[in-house]
Amino acid sequence: MKLARILAWFRRHLPFLIAFVVALTFCFIHFVTELEIFEYGLMGKKGFLRLLDLKALDLKFMSRSYEDLPEPSVTVAAIDEKGIARYGLWPWSRTIVGEFIRKTTAQGAKVIGFDAIFADEDKNSSYQSIKRFVQHYEEAQLRPESAAMRELLAAVDKAEADARAADDAVKDLEKKLRGKAVPAKPLSAAKSATEVNAKTLAKAKSRLAELARASDKFYQTMAGEVANVSPDDALANAVAESPQTVLGFVGFNSLEEFKGMPDAQLAQSVKSLEPAAIKNIYDIEIQDVGGNAAVITRPAPINIADLGIHKMAGLLAPLPKVAARAKGFGFFNATPDPDGPIRKMWTLYRYGDRLYPSLALQTIARYYGGDIMPMNSEIAPGEWIGGVEIGGTEVVIPTDQRGRLLINYYTKPRPQKSAPKDVRAAFRPGPEGYFPTFSVADFIDGSVPPKYVKDKVVLFGMTALGWFDLRPNPFSAATPGVYIHANVVQNAIDGRFLDRPIGFAFYEILFYLILGIILGVVLPRIPVWAGLLVTLGFAFGLYFVDVLFFFSKDVWILNVLPTLQAALTFVGVTVHGYLTEGKEKRKIRKAFQFYLTRSVVDEVLKDPTKLKLGGERKTCTVLFSDIRGFTTISERLSPEELVSLLNSYLTPMTNLVFKHDGTLDKYMGDAVMAIFGAPINYPNHAVRACLTALDMMDELKVLQAMWREKSLPEIDIGIGLNTGPMAVGNMGSEAHFAYTVMGDNVNLGSRLESINKQYGTNIIISEFTHAAVKDEMFAREMDSVRVKGKREPVRIFELLGRGKPDPTQQELITTFESGMALYKAQKWDEAVAAFTKVRTTLKPNDFASSMYIDRCEHMKAEPPGEGWDGVYTMKTK
Repeated sequence: MKLARILAWFRRHLPFLIAFVVALTFCFIHFVTELEIFEYGLMGKKGFLRLLDLKALDLKFMSRSYEDLPEPSVTVAAIDEKGIARYGLWPWSRTIVGEFIRKTTAQGAKVIGFDAIFADEDKNSSYQSIKRFVQHYEEAQLRPESAAMRELLAAVDKAEADARAADDAVKDLEKKLRGKAVPAKPLSAAKSATEVNAKTLAKAKSRLAELARASDKFYQTMAGEVANVSPDDALANAVAESPQTVLGFVGFNSLEEFKGMPDAQLAQSVKSLEPAAIKNIYDIEIQDVGGNAAVITRPAPINIADLGIHKMAGLLAPLPKVAARAKGFGFFNATPDPDGPIRKMWTLYRYGDRLYPSLALQTIARYYGGDIMPMNSEIAPGEWIGGVEIGGTEVVIPTDQRGRLLINYYTKPRPQKSAPKDVRAAFRPGPEGYFPTFSVADFIDGSVPPKYVKDKVVLFGMTALGWFDLRPNPFSAATPGVYIHANVVQNAIDGRFLDRPIGFAFYEILFYLILGIILGVVLPRIPVWAGLLVTLGFAFGLYFVDVLFFFSKDVWILNVLPTLQAALTFVGVTVHGYLTEGKEKRKIRKAFQFYLTRSVVDEVLKDPTKLKLGGERKTCTVLFSDIRGFTTISERLSPEELVSLLNSYLTPMTNLVFKHDGTLDKYMGDAVMAIFGAPINYPNHAVRACLTALDMMDELKVLQAMWREKSLPEIDIGIGLNTGPMAVGNMGSEAHFAYTVMGDNVNLGSRLESINKQYGTNIIISEFTHAAVKDEMFAREMDSVRVKGKREPVRIFELLGRGKPDPTQQELITTFESGMALYKAQKWDEAVAAFTKVRTTLKPNDFASSMYIDRCEHMKAEPPGEGWDGVYTMKTK
């Protein structure tokens, strides 16, 4: 027996249990998804549910208002088409970049950040050409100091010495042969030849000496050019003169990315970036100092290698000679979400036991002149971080537990359709259209307006079309990456971060539970269509509440999961209802649809306990309609003709009851009984009943014309209406019962229907019904009667029409009611005169007026005496 009660309890509360189980399931899904335990899958950080949340975030960005955004504090120095036309394809000479730094520093820029890296020597400039020429010159041994040149000079010296020796030998031979008989011609030729050789060699030696001197001068000139024009040195010098410059570097995510990079270069990069390395994370302690609470920030005894922050496989720093002169570094890597757009920016990377800042984070620190201080997490200390502070300032950057910052994207408001065409054509959605952008060439020329440079952050980056630094974001599929960094920096300067506190997930989980309880209580108690409206209303309502009250305050809440929860709960409760309660309701509807009105059936379906015996006390209006002389008519017709006549009458009359939302109580032979105000309670139920009675009379005229054409009897009807408290509900036996009304007021309505015969009227309403409809209907007071079975008299009225009476009708009502007043005052002759006027002029052959004339004549002959109350007592029902 106990088990049966438990099972019955479960069956009775199963819809609520379904909603609660769905809520618990979504709590678990939300918890696991937020922890990012899984990479892929439904609950993974790259899974379907997270993707839906990210798409919803994009929609919020595109739909919110940006009218209240501050003026940009960041200016973009663009490597654009103008710069490329002037300086050639990127990369440019480092001399040009150094000139940009010097000019921008001189104009008062607060920070200069580079979304670019200068990792190798300048290889695409005239400097490299000269350097290569000097190298080739040296390799060709054209310098005087070269071995080949020395050998050539030695050979010339030897030849000159040999020529002098030959000349001396000829001279010595000439002395020895002087005075002897020898041929003079050969000796003279030899002497002449040695003299010519000596002169030639002397001239060659002199020319060679001049060539050596010219060669050395040319070499020294080229070497001087190499020493004086080094672009890397020019860049390094410019960086040294501008301590506000932050250079970019690259963090490699895998070994494959820097495959082939020499180990020495990797080691040098780590050494070069040592000034940017962060060696500690920090705890906050509150201490009592002189009776005052002081906030103390101390390094936490934590191994950075244990933190759950993205780990880099390697680093690539700027050229050593440039890096050695720089004061700040930041990586410019940007990791997109699984669906493409970049919505989060890593503020820190980990390499070994050191943390390294992003370009945006280092730029922010330079802007405020403080140190970067990652804070220890309060939830999982030693494993996560709890945001980043800028030391010595009040700037706190709200990252997630892994050091990622949600980007609060900015854009300018979209131009109105009335704006000029060129303005609308130039509009760029997203940060690309928000931040002022000038060519690097304009900075070097000094043509950038000072307001965009002085005390501003200037970010140097690529914007030219056709290059590869294009990143998707919620507004565009291809935005230059420098604008992503600019947006992060602007968020920090404005203090307008898109925040999602770690503890916020617990409030969302609590919301899922509350939502499940509410839906579990509401959905089983309303129709399916209403449940669908509730579910859709919740989904749209949650989105608009989010946009108006949370996202507008830069807080990101997840509204996809609760929307899915509401939808799944609706489906679960609906399916359960269809399989269980729906089945029972279909049986009930099928059984009663031919006996009860749709409204009664719907009321029963809402609460099947109404099929039990019993009722309630309600104020309703009851309508009784009866065919006059039905017995005589039935005697004249065959049974088939009588049924046909009755059906042709009852069908339209019943439809009129339903038209005005009445409930058909029953047919009593030729009589119709209807209820207004139950089971559906309408405040104007009396008006609805009167409209039904008037429509019945109009419909009767149409039916009478049809019956005349068919040679059928022209029947007439009487209608009685009364309003008041009565018992409403299912009455009968346990096996058979009907939805009906009972009580004195119901009986009075029945009596009023039969009273029509006494006054020659068609519609009689009680004073209670008249009081409820007098502002919307007009009637004439007929009498004060005491019906059979009641002691208290009731004023009765003939219902004449809707709205206000026209002048003729008003005169009829006034004259008739004045006659009644005279009648009750026992002024018989005056009363007769009034009724006669009605009968002869205002309403010829008015039956009621004739009746009152007869009464006056009778009363005049047999006066009622003093104390007469003017009430007419009915002798029959």
